[in-house]
Amino acid sequence: IPKENIFEPSKSLANTLNITPIGENESLHLAALQDLAKKHHALTDRVAALKAGQIFNKVYCGKLWK
Repeated sequence: IPKENIFEPSKSLANTLNITPIGENESLHLAALQDLAKKHHALTDRVAALKAGQIFNKVYCGKLWK
């Protein structure tokens, strides 16, 4: 495989999400990547909220049993 046809990977997801697509396939892939990034952030926030709720419940239950 010729080295000149291999592109360097993007430095970050933000850089990748800000590229200008060249062609329909790149547009579709970029849209899918943006959608997955939004879902990832939403799930990360949900996990943080669930962990906070779990800590709250442990503290509350601990006070009930004392």
